[in-house]
Amino acid sequence: ELKLKIFGKEKLCSEIAMDDLSHDAQETLRSGRIQVLPRRDVAGRAVICDMVALHASVFRSIDSMMQAGYYICSAMIEDEETQKSGCICVHYVRQWEIELSKQQRDLVWQMSQLSHAFPIKMGAFHFVGDSESFLMKQFVNLFQLAVPKGVRHRFVCHFGSATESHYSLMGYGVPVALLPVNENGTVKTNNHAKWVQYRRKKETVMYVDGQTSVGPVGEGDQSDDVKMEVGQQNVGHPEDQHGPENCATTVVAEQENKSRVLNSDANKSAESTSASEFPSPLIDLPSRYDVLLGRGRGCQDHPGNRYLKELVAEWFDRYEAAMKVRKTQVAEHIVEQIHAKGGCFLKRNKDNFWVKTDFVDARNKVAHAFRKKREIDLQKKNVTSEGGSNATSSNNSSSNNNGGTKLSYQLRKKWKAG
Repeated sequence: ELKLKIFGKEKLCSEIAMDDLSHDAQETLRSGRIQVLPRRDVAGRAVICDMVALHASVFRSIDSMMQAGYYICSAMIEDEETQKSGCICVHYVRQWEIELSKQQRDLVWQMSQLSHAFPIKMGAFHFVGDSESFLMKQFVNLFQLAVPKGVRHRFVCHFGSATESHYSLMGYGVPVALLPVNENGTVKTNNHAKWVQYRRKKETVMYVDGQTSVGPVGEGDQSDDVKMEVGQQNVGHPEDQHGPENCATTVVAEQENKSRVLNSDANKSAESTSASEFPSPLIDLPSRYDVLLGRGRGCQDHPGNRYLKELVAEWFDRYEAAMKVRKTQVAEHIVEQIHAKGGCFLKRNKDNFWVKTDFVDARNKVAHAFRKKREIDLQKKNVTSEGGSNATSSNNSSSNNNGGTKLSYQLRKKWKAG
């Protein structure tokens, strides 16, 4: 009913893409009025930031806000991890922009219907305000009535400056470093612009000629080629239709040859394989068990990368004592452990989007983690040994200085006596 009310009968039985939004709704979407953080909280839930008052200048109509919110919610439920773990909402409000007018009340009530229309588990609702005035409390009461009943006992208010609110949100596991609000109250849209670009790229991959592509294009081409070869064989050789054993043997042999070719191509490097032939599915949000391939604190501080460090520390002694073949087996075992947790190894493609890596790249990542730990342990050992040698040398020098002082004192004493 809500989809029918927002988009009409034409889009009732189809997926909502960005081009289906109105011009005002697309402007509202690009303005960052509602944003999805590029990282989950410590519980693995997606984080939605809603800035109802911080973007009052770009407010156009309730219909445009509803279309933009509906599109973001429909994009979130495409992610499997979000379907399992749910999401949380962080709502920013400033005191001087609260009016409690009829339009503002209608907007709050209309936007609350999105939480009822989508099967997304709302884990918590954080209300962030810059003051605790009477008007702000009235606005809080309005929000508490608008949110679903199952979330009202997890409705948390954070009043104060942006720094104080961020420290308070940090205690609830929210990645405050990625929140789109600065200390002075201005809104950051860099990550949101990347998310909009990502959605554009994903929709071009998913929707081809009005149909949703289920798997990689390479796999579809493979099945079509096999069917075409079987059809040509049945038409060109009618005598094979009377010999099903020979026909089946021929088809199996051709499929085996094709699988050998595909396996040999899969073992090649990613640079030699065209992205148009074997496109990788794009990842919305890395899960907490995904391992990110890349540099920087953003990758190192990811929960999946920290989990990989724990596994490397657990298997480090056995890895160092093993031979080369056994080391490869240990690395493959760790990769399988991460896959068993539901995690994957992700890397950035040429368009700067997260895609899954193959098994060889994942194993190389684990081997690199072992080498990195070996280097860190060696550096710590060298620092400890240098500290011990410096302490010994300083003790020796101090003892020599004390001895020289005693000797000079004795010489002066004898000189005075003589």
